[in-house]
Amino acid sequence: MPAVDGLRQPSGTAFTIRDPLPWADFTEIAREGERLGSEGVFLPETGVHDTLATLVGLAGETTTLLLGSGVIPMRSRTPELAAMAAATVQERSGGRHILGVGTGGAAAGALDRLRAYVEEIRRWLGDTRLHLPAPVPVWIAALGPRAVRLAGEVADGVILNWCTPERVARA
Repeated sequence: MPAVDGLRQPSGTAFTIRDPLPWADFTEIAREGERLGSEGVFLPETGVHDTLATLVGLAGETTTLLLGSGVIPMRSRTPELAAMAAATVQERSGGRHILGVGTGGAAAGALDRLRAYVEEIRRWLGDTRLHLPAPVPVWIAALGPRAVRLAGEVADGVILNWCTPERVARA
């Protein structure tokens, strides 16, 4: 089911920016990460900056850095709004966006809702009116084995956090 089979996926080192920094500092860090050879940057939805709007801004400040949301919780946006914002980042960046989504917390039925959320985002991103340079890879945040399995079923990648090297190998 992955929408980006055969397309370039990251293979190097990425970093994250979590701190509520002024825009000048934020962009300086992103540009320096790119200059030093990082493959990508992932921005969490921390409540200070809108992640996808920030990635649109970073698209104009960088040229090769992959721009990932790491991650947006599904409760923060409807699938339609998430897809529209992801399409904007993808178009503005020339195809360098990775849309990372997660449940936003453990709850009964959360993974079923995440499955439906990803499927709905894919429907919106498949709209032929969009002028995307490449399909938007959708990655799922996975803290447990069931979420890793879901990522393998419906996503193009997985975002692991708080992991030992052994857990990463198993995932």
